[in-house]
Amino acid sequence: MWTDLSQKRLADVTHFSAIYIGGGNTFKLLHDFKQTGFDHLLLQFLDQGGIVYGGSAGAIVLGKSIMTASFLDPNEVALQDTTGLDLLQGYSVWCHYQREDDLKIRAYIEQYQHPVIALSEQTGLCVDADGMHVVGFAPIIVFQRQRQVSFAPASPVKIL
Repeated sequence: MWTDLSQKRLADVTHFSAIYIGGGNTFKLLHDFKQTGFDHLLLQFLDQGGIVYGGSAGAIVLGKSIMTASFLDPNEVALQDTTGLDLLQGYSVWCHYQREDDLKIRAYIEQYQHPVIALSEQTGLCVDADGMHVVGFAPIIVFQRQRQVSFAPASPVKIL
């Protein structure tokens, strides 16, 4: 496990087949990535066929914006650029989704103009060259401006 990313280079990660990015404060995580260049290193790793798995804050940073985390995490590092790695076709990630979050997600979409992929504790999303696929035991919910669509486990995610 690495907690200091400041000296990490592509050579440090290429002997791994996968990288796990855990949870914590999403603003601090993205701040650390941007300050150390680890965000660019992750993109290079993916370009070379590596696998990245994000849980909680680690999943949120893979989306378009991390401002979905503002409903859970304080921005204690005063992060200004909240742009994530944008690996999900322009969608932001809402983790720990519950139906009670629908109004907050709608408010987020209205304010930031980004659609959202909502993931409960029992589901995940796999993104590869073939597209996006639901993994886990519960559906994902895709929120767009005027609609929301549910995608069942093991199904492809067809975003319009």
